[in-house]
Amino acid sequence: MVDRKLREMSEFISLPENTSKNPVSLLVEAAARVDESVTFNDIDELLLPGTKLFTCEIKVGRLLKCKGTGLNKKMAKNNAAESALDTIKQRGAGISNSSIQVSEVSVSLKTCKIHAWGPVWP
Repeated sequence: MVDRKLREMSEFISLPENTSKNPVSLLVEAAARVDESVTFNDIDELLLPGTKLFTCEIKVGRLLKCKGTGLNKKMAKNNAAESALDTIKQRGAGISNSSIQVSEVSVSLKTCKIHAWGPVWP
């Protein structure tokens, strides 16, 4: 069931007419097509010398959970959505090891965990 939904989402994301959409909108639309909700939570603000780093967590139903970090909340949300989209594309294309419960993808300041056969929440 999880793999089927991720495959359907991947196919939708890869359509030519969706390549110019912003990552948050595209993720919400793809999730809606498979009857999954998307929730966004600002989970962290890290104060560094001269700047702040914000972290946003996105959950797509019980299919996957991703985090993104940015210099503002909007950037953190977009980075988390991009990470989720990248993970969905990889899983939808069958790029994973099915014997592993949790795959983690790290791309610069983005991380994502996807759950092969049900959620494994930390």
